[in-house]
Amino acid sequence: MKYYSLITLLIFSINSYSQNLTKEQAVEDLKFLYKSIQNVHPDLYWFKAKSDADNDFNNLLEKVESGIDQEEFYKLTAEFVADFNTSHLNVTLPFLTLGDFSKSEKLNPLPVEVLFTSKGLFIKERISKNGTINKGDKVLEINGNTIDLIFSEFQKLDKSVGNFEVWNNYSKFFMEYYRIQFGDTSKFHFKYVDFETKDILSETLNAISTNTWGKFFMQNFPKEKFDFDFYKEQKIGVIKILTFANLNGFDTFLQRTFQKIEELKIEHLIIDIRDNEGGSTIYVDELLNYCTTKNYKYNDYYIGKVSQEKKEDINRHMENCTEEERAELLSMYKLNWVFDNEIGDTVLFSGDDVVHVPLDKENKFNGKLYLLINERVGSTSQLFTQAFKCSNLGLIIGQETGEATIFFGDGPSLKLPNSNLQMNMPSKKFISPCQQSRVEGIKPDYEVDYNPSKLLIGVDEVLDFTFNLITK
Repeated sequence: MKYYSLITLLIFSINSYSQNLTKEQAVEDLKFLYKSIQNVHPDLYWFKAKSDADNDFNNLLEKVESGIDQEEFYKLTAEFVADFNTSHLNVTLPFLTLGDFSKSEKLNPLPVEVLFTSKGLFIKERISKNGTINKGDKVLEINGNTIDLIFSEFQKLDKSVGNFEVWNNYSKFFMEYYRIQFGDTSKFHFKYVDFETKDILSETLNAISTNTWGKFFMQNFPKEKFDFDFYKEQKIGVIKILTFANLNGFDTFLQRTFQKIEELKIEHLIIDIRDNEGGSTIYVDELLNYCTTKNYKYNDYYIGKVSQEKKEDINRHMENCTEEERAELLSMYKLNWVFDNEIGDTVLFSGDDVVHVPLDKENKFNGKLYLLINERVGSTSQLFTQAFKCSNLGLIIGQETGEATIFFGDGPSLKLPNSNLQMNMPSKKFISPCQQSRVEGIKPDYEVDYNPSKLLIGVDEVLDFTFNLITK
């Protein structure tokens, strides 16, 4: 479950929160961090042995003997946490609201918006009015730093098996990760491959103002989180869902969409969840109510760990609720187990607990389903893909998901008491009904390669392949 809005928590910065920590403050934060992770995580030593983690922690304590500034403290804690290599476990610097960011005069935002993928770094948009580097161009170097070097430095701050979160975070927080690892700069020298000519070119651009960046972000923030399009002649419909978090009006959208699908006699429905970072399965259930009569499972089983941190996180987000509202939310999000068990308990959910029975809906679709996925699919969208694949709801097309089929998620976020660093921790371990793996995601029925440059300029090779598959 995600409680926060991306529009208010998009930017974090060492500059606005810069401070020095005494030895006592740093030690207190380190102990708070490690203890909290141990309390909350359902299987912390899944990839890394406890003895190694304890040894690394003791080394951390030695590194803060003389006190430390916040930037260096962030690097130490981020690297320590990243080395556990599990999803939904990371440390971030304090977040700024977009308004505070736009007013800052200390920051030097990147003059371009980027997309980081397993195929490299690409320009989504040039924000600066000057220059020739453009959408779809592939970046080879920034200020002499190769993309391989940039990736390896980013990995020190944020990594997990499968890299679902990595590709999303490296794109979303690129300018902050870059500043932290390579230092602040007012000029950016790009070496890049021009998409149209394939020539290798170079260009230097000045950093843009925070106000310019803020205006660009607001103008380009997705207005709609979900959309429906149709192709009447081919009897094909396409539902695009960018997130499963905070989908206000989604039930109304589904009612109208599936009524339209019925009226148009659509026979093939494509559900596109590429780049979907997740949210809540409540919205997935609402969608599948219209798509299938089959029972389905997101997991073969999953486990949840009860902790005081998890309880306090839930209470904090429900502090303004009435008792009736609280009871309704706990039931809706299936959180009663946190309060019905003792702290430290590990609760197993299996059998009937993990079987979902779709509701009867007017205009339920009975044609053929297709699901589009890529390496940026994870969390709740990974659960959706697992249910779709393992329950044989239709064909899956695209690239392997970026989340492993045994993964961690759904936990609290806490602030360290002195440094104000935020740590995010999983409280559940999910095990897919099929294709179970510690490192691999769900593989599509049809793996379709794609060129990110083409996708950025509007050529969708995966969607084109799906249309050809349907109409051939």
